[in-house]
Amino acid sequence: MVTISYRKSGDDLAKQMDEMREELGRIGYEGAAGLDPDNANKTTFRRFQANVGSATFVILNRRGEVVWYMQDPRGVDVHFAETLLRQAMEK
Repeated sequence: MVTISYRKSGDDLAKQMDEMREELGRIGYEGAAGLDPDNANKTTFRRFQANVGSATFVILNRRGEVVWYMQDPRGVDVHFAETLLRQAMEK
């Protein structure tokens, strides 16, 4: 699992990385994390149909193709997402 955050225009990159790590630490996230390298066009966000300012859960198959995504997932979606992840891993 990976989380990607967007870079805020005009803010120092090191400061943004520290803020991202701090936020992820508060929620107990221990996976890979990074910032979209394209500050101006948010290419990574656009590639995965994510919206800046909200959470988007994306499942990719082994070929890197989007097989499912959900805007603003909630706790009740966890079981469904786990099932989809298992299916994607089998393919």
